[in-house]
Amino acid sequence: MYNVKKVMNKESMDYENIKHKEPIVYVIQELPGTSMGRPKFNIMGALKYGKLKVLLKENAQIVY
Repeated sequence: MYNVKKVMNKESMDYENIKHKEPIVYVIQELPGTSMGRPKFNIMGALKYGKLKVLLKENAQIVY
């Protein structure tokens, strides 16, 4: 059997360090109308699950 402490290095994360961090809700793209101060959709309800983090600006092009 491997000793878990021995296998872990400095770059690996310990569960104790992770579990106390604030959760993050990833929003793929800013909502339409955000730049004008009037977003078309209300996603504030997502705040109860964690801090919002927007990945792309409103005018970014997404190609599938």
